[in-house]
Amino acid sequence: MDIDTSDRLETFKTKLTRSKFYKLDTASSLTNLNHLEYLSYIYTLAGCSIIDVDSSPDLIKDASKAIDLAMLRSSEMGLNLPIKPFLSTSFSLSRYCHRKIGDLLTAVNQSIESGSDLIELHLDHIEIEWVINAFHAIGSESSDLLLSISLNRQMHSNSTLVELIRSINRIAKDRLIVEVKMQPPLDSNLSNYKPLQTISTVDIINKELRFSELKFRNLPIIISDNSVELAVDLADQCEVPFNAINLSSNTVKLLFPEDYQNRDLKHPSLEHDYRSIISFVKHFRN
Repeated sequence: MDIDTSDRLETFKTKLTRSKFYKLDTASSLTNLNHLEYLSYIYTLAGCSIIDVDSSPDLIKDASKAIDLAMLRSSEMGLNLPIKPFLSTSFSLSRYCHRKIGDLLTAVNQSIESGSDLIELHLDHIEIEWVINAFHAIGSESSDLLLSISLNRQMHSNSTLVELIRSINRIAKDRLIVEVKMQPPLDSNLSNYKPLQTISTVDIINKELRFSELKFRNLPIIISDNSVELAVDLADQCEVPFNAINLSSNTVKLLFPEDYQNRDLKHPSLEHDYRSIISFVKHFRN
């Protein structure tokens, strides 16, 4: 049975705050339509909550179509998926900071018209006032639009990030999702890499906001790290709560053989692939 937009949004908000979920991030590296269609399809079947794509209208429409097809297929397979994934579009603010906010707003509206449910802004820009004005402009466009902010400790101090979340929360309120992103240095040895900075930032957001102020209690936090398994293990060891993990293209490559990029929706490995995803993310969920 179809649910209207407001019911779907409320169901999704509840899922974000009450259980662990996961997000597929294709936006940084994926531009092949067939590749995107396959990933969007199998990740929907595997219960993915957010699928993030580049702001190209063609990519958004293709992902949206694949998600709809997967939802129909899920009913035939008896999977009983609780809700259709939200389709997210990412924008790097550094690409717009020297232009008018209206240019960013035009691109955002184009994404929404193409099928995006959620807009994610990457804070790779240090002019805080510009960032807040951009969120205000986007947040005013629709009361049903979810907003995500991707934070990077390499660009801002912890105190700045906390104040930035406060300011953006005044605009987005319960529509806000926070992603804490950290990448190891290019010359680092991943076998020795420890995602301490990612987890310490999540810990500070928890202590300064989620544990201390009622209005932030249900603020969803996504851990985004090139070594997501290490990050999750460290968060559990340090007893730092979070709501979600972001599966990057690096994680996707680990789950599937090289030829998955050439697969289509009729490929015999489709069921095996979506079950591999379920197995991988199983221990991240409540």
